Amino acid sequence: MPEMDILAPVPTGAPGEVKQEAPGAPYRLMVRRFLRHRLATVSLVVFTCLVLLAFVGGSLWHYSYDVFTPDNSVPPSLEHPFGTDATGYDLFAQVLRGTQRSIEIALLVAGVSGAFGSVWGAVAGLYGGRIDTVMMRIVDLVLIFPAIAVAAVLAGNVAHGEQSWALVGLVLAALTWPYVARLVRGLVLSLREREYVAAARSFGASIPHIIFRHILPNAMGTIIVTVTVNVAVAILAETALSFIGFGVQPPDTSLGLLVSQNQTAITTRPWLFYFPGLFIVLIALSVNFIGDGLRDALDTTQSGRRA
Repeated sequence: MPEMDILAPVPTGAPGEVKQEAPGAPYRLMVRRFLRHRLATVSLVVFTCLVLLAFVGGSLWHYSYDVFTPDNSVPPSLEHPFGTDATGYDLFAQVLRGTQRSIEIALLVAGVSGAFGSVWGAVAGLYGGRIDTVMMRIVDLVLIFPAIAVAAVLAGNVAHGEQSWALVGLVLAALTWPYVARLVRGLVLSLREREYVAAARSFGASIPHIIFRHILPNAMGTIIVTVTVNVAVAILAETALSFIGFGVQPPDTSLGLLVSQNQTAITTRPWLFYFPGLFIVLIALSVNFIGDGLRDALDTTQSGRRA
């Protein structure tokens, strides 16, 4: 009979016992996956700096976006880092204000379209049948006639200049929620066949309980990525609307409005055009790269693809 090694470690736990993961382990794993995406990490830092600069820096800067300065058409300097326009407005203060408004519009669009579209798609996919058919035809109707909604809402936008940024955000949200709804509905069609949904139904759980307790939490990865993409789309859409005169109205401003107002000065005072355009590019690119990083972090099949 072999001797027993008294120094050998004694195994703990019952035979066949499965070791449980520590609470929060999946979230730490997602964070590590996100940090492996270098562009996404840098973009998150850049976007965070832009948000802080827009919402905090504007109140600390010694010039206001709507107050004249005695310096007209001054090129970039220490006193005016982005220069001034022909009327004496400090462009740096205006760009900070425009960045703030553009980010507010983008977040409003992402929040409203993401929330409404997710619930709409989840209800349609979970019920199925005629309810699904009717709800998806409404989605198709909104996608077919977006110009009518834009014309109807933006017609009153000019008369309500002080709240024009909120109106622009609501218009863009009304035009983008169907894309979220269709994506979530397709995902719910597969999730509704899972065991936990069948178990909840067998216990008599209500449809709202199943949607908000089981369906949407398991679809949150796809929803987050889609909403992130909608932020970048909303930034560019707001820029386009303001550029053609149907977006944010003076005396308020946005990045698209600044580009539109200063396009004629591109050859004589290029700083008035390029600095707002640079901020638009930085916001759109950083949000897109953050979306790529979130997609990799939430996709378990790509956990080992990035070094």
